[in-house]
Amino acid sequence: MSLPQSLINAGFTSAVRFSARNGGAMQAADVRKIAVIGAGTMGAGIAQACAAAGFPVTMRDIEQRLVDGGFRRIKEPLAKRVERGKMTQGEVDAILTKIRGAVDLKEAVAGAQVVIEAVFEKMEVKKELYAELDR
Repeated sequence: MSLPQSLINAGFTSAVRFSARNGGAMQAADVRKIAVIGAGTMGAGIAQACAAAGFPVTMRDIEQRLVDGGFRRIKEPLAKRVERGKMTQGEVDAILTKIRGAVDLKEAVAGAQVVIEAVFEKMEVKKELYAELDR
């Protein structure tokens, strides 16, 4: 199992436990879209791992320039992997076509079965995000 797939499986294990505690029965096969909130180093890496595992992903941040930065953090290392012969351009393209960017939170989470929070490590920011998600 690849590292991205093992990370995704670990995330789904947590999501399935949460779903089961709340009366649901979520399975990985039920996931058709993942929303990653935050396009920094962690959010971009999570979005890339999810896309590499085959899931459509929306990577969201509060400004377009931050979303663009997330895409740079994904594209640059992938380009280096192609240069080194570790991946083909087709494999990179397959990953990149699975990721879209968004600034609007409602747009980012619409239709997502899994939402992953990867915002700045400041409690006020996290509280604001969760309050907005609850609306």
